Amino acid sequence: MDKQSENHKEEIIKALRKELVSSELRFQKIIIHNSISILIVSQNGIIRFANPAAEYLFHKSKEKLIGQPLGYPMLCDEVAEIIIPARNSINLIVEMRVVETIWEEEAVFLVSMRDVTERRNMEEQLRIGEERYRSLVELSPFGIFVHMEGKCVFANSAGIQLLGGNYPEDVIGQSVMRFVHPEYRELVVSRIKSLLTDERQLVPIEEKFIKLDGTPIDVEVSGIKLDYSGKIAVQLVVIDITERKKAEEAIRSLNVELEATVRDRTKQLEIMNSELNAFRFSVSEDSQAPLRAINGFVKALGDRVNQKLDEIEISYLEKIKNAAANINSQIEDLLSLAKITRTELDLHSINLTSLCKEIVNEINQSNSSNDLELNLQTGMSIYADPDLMRIVMNNLLDNAIKFTKHRQYAKIEVGCFTKDGRVIVFVRDNGAGFNMQYAERLFEPFQRFHSSDEFEGAGIGLAFVSRIIDKHNGQIWAESEEGKGSTFYFVVE
Repeated sequence: MDKQSENHKEEIIKALRKELVSSELRFQKIIIHNSISILIVSQNGIIRFANPAAEYLFHKSKEKLIGQPLGYPMLCDEVAEIIIPARNSINLIVEMRVVETIWEEEAVFLVSMRDVTERRNMEEQLRIGEERYRSLVELSPFGIFVHMEGKCVFANSAGIQLLGGNYPEDVIGQSVMRFVHPEYRELVVSRIKSLLTDERQLVPIEEKFIKLDGTPIDVEVSGIKLDYSGKIAVQLVVIDITERKKAEEAIRSLNVELEATVRDRTKQLEIMNSELNAFRFSVSEDSQAPLRAINGFVKALGDRVNQKLDEIEISYLEKIKNAAANINSQIEDLLSLAKITRTELDLHSINLTSLCKEIVNEINQSNSSNDLELNLQTGMSIYADPDLMRIVMNNLLDNAIKFTKHRQYAKIEVGCFTKDGRVIVFVRDNGAGFNMQYAERLFEPFQRFHSSDEFEGAGIGLAFVSRIIDKHNGQIWAESEEGKGSTFYFVVE
């Protein structure tokens, strides 16, 4: 070989070496700046090189890594998962690949490692979530179906049972329309088409399904669009509402019967009220006519024989006249008492303090009384029927004034307080009082605890009060001691 050829060969070798060095530099640069952890490991398993990503993965500098055994089996051209202990005691899951290569003219292994811990954790969470979802679907008391391209591809146990099946194959693979009542098929097709095109979900509506044995059932159906094995499918939630529909129909029938019963009872009540009004009129007229006759004859007899009668005989005629007047008054009181129970309430907020002042002034103008000390709590208000509440307060205050007339210093107090969220009104006096063992009879008509000679009155006033309070769904009671006065309490709802 001549000298020129040798020089050319040397130039070629020199160029190849330069290219090799340049290639190795580029290779090292790629390895160093790669985000994947890369190690160069000798044939006997000793680490010869570690890039910065590997330092970060092992939490060691390359100086501490180089010269150390890798410690993991290396299988070329295979992917293996290894566990690397981390400083925070949480092990890292690392995906490792091994290939053979040449490094500085030596056969070595290039080991690449990727941290897949987060991905594996996410996959595990997804797996757990899918298992939980499957459990929920399977244990759901409602029928859950998935259909794709017109056929059922999934049904849970409740769904299979809802359609009258025993096994999944009784339902899976069947056409969806096989189970839809003919009256609803057009609606179902429209809803599914709408869902697959632009709707996000199917709102629940009532439909009818056909069971495997041909029995129709009432159902409530809702649905969503989902990805099933990489394809678009529809998931339906189906609730059997057959029993609910039967109950609703039974309730409707009961309501119809109840309305008919109410109409009949209302008609009967109207007839009874009409008869009661006729009876009241009859009682009023038939009872008062003889009383007027008695009064008339007593007066005529008195005028005719007045000069011939002595004082005793005249007193007899006066007693007959007074007795007739009392009977007439009692009849009027009973009719008024019956009328109160039929009065419609007209509820308003009432200034009770002002009302009591008006009533006391009216009573004092018609009766001369002893020295009376009246204490009215200011700002008292109550929600009730104004006319009926006037009757209540008039009777309670009139009684208080009447039963304190024998006191040298009469004292009456009207006030209110709140207990258990209710406003309780009271009227207190220092009058005659009564024996509490008779308190149960206190609000009965014509019940008197004192003689008419001592205290006038028919004994009907507190019966009026009790009926009015009852009409307001309230309560009235009294506390008393003979000779020391009484306190009447009432509350209205």
